[in-house]
Amino acid sequence: MGVLELDLGRELDHAPETQILSQPAAGYWGYWQVTSRGIFYLNREATSSTIRIFDPETRRSTLFATLKDPPPMYSGITVTQGGLVALMTDQGDAGRHITFVEAQP
Repeated sequence: MGVLELDLGRELDHAPETQILSQPAAGYWGYWQVTSRGIFYLNREATSSTIRIFDPETRRSTLFATLKDPPPMYSGITVTQGGLVALMTDQGDAGRHITFVEAQP
């Protein structure tokens, strides 16, 4: 399903929904957050997982970090106020382990 955009200039009952991102994938719905830098989201592919930042103005995504392992399903991500660090659950110890993910240089 991904992330949808609503045209709030119209009545909500008639506001069209437009898909702006096809990610996060099913089961990874908690892996996105709106920040002043854009929308951070998990880009889960068959061979890799990355955190990307979508800029609503340019409609482009940039790489924030490549994850060494896929994250657990049905969890989520949170991003610090400055948008430099993301926190997420680690698959290896999903019950009690939090991983810091910093932006790649």
